[in-house]
Amino acid sequence: MQRLFAIIGDPVKQARSPDVFNALAAERGVDAIMLSLHVGAEDFAGVLDGLSGVRNFEGAVVTIPHKRAAFLQCGSHGRAAEAAGVANVVRKTGDGLHGDLFDGFGMVNALRRAGVEPDGRSTLVVGAGGAGVAVAFALAEAGAAPIQVRDRDTDRCRQLVHQLTQSGYPACEFADDFQGLRLVVNCTPLGLDPADPLPVAPERLDPDCVVADAVMAGRATRLTAAASARGHAVVPGEEMLAGQMPAIWSFFGLPGETDISAAKR
Repeated sequence: MQRLFAIIGDPVKQARSPDVFNALAAERGVDAIMLSLHVGAEDFAGVLDGLSGVRNFEGAVVTIPHKRAAFLQCGSHGRAAEAAGVANVVRKTGDGLHGDLFDGFGMVNALRRAGVEPDGRSTLVVGAGGAGVAVAFALAEAGAAPIQVRDRDTDRCRQLVHQLTQSGYPACEFADDFQGLRLVVNCTPLGLDPADPLPVAPERLDPDCVVADAVMAGRATRLTAAASARGHAVVPGEEMLAGQMPAIWSFFGLPGETDISAAKR
């Protein structure tokens, strides 16, 4: 019987996970498929419950805005998900749903693949939602310091800063002085629509600051295009997916080591 997986989000049209996953499954001869499911917040819990009753459904990637809800719906969690309180992957087990979090792992992996070592880098994380939490924790664990967090939702920003500081990582609540930053990571949805405003102004950044984007909207968003035009090294959102897909593949219990460098485009 074909093994069924899904990516669940709102919106979900930007998601590249099914393309990458299905290409890998075909390449490896694994009888599995990942489908895109566009699900609103009010229906998420019911949809995930319903999928859990489908016998050949094995798990899902979860994207905006459902990562906190996915965490709450799981009965057990991996270490990264437990620390951050959000999950971007879930799988069925004999005891219910198990969740974990690989967005941050994927971003750190993407940076290192691009020759950017987070350790010791003064960093700004823009956005304190599910992706922002994951990325901030992973960067902190990789040694980025100090980490600054910026979000228009000040309560959410304070909560993330509190989580980081309680875990022993340095952070400051709001970044108004962009001098000295060596890494900026956009973890907001800004960039899904080409008309979106920039989440940060590249002209305010020092020339050696690396700009990374978690938005998966092709090879370039307005942010990475504007930063690149000013000479900044950039890491696009597709690289974050490439950086975490090996962990997702293994999390779902699929066979073989996974290097998706050939399948990710």
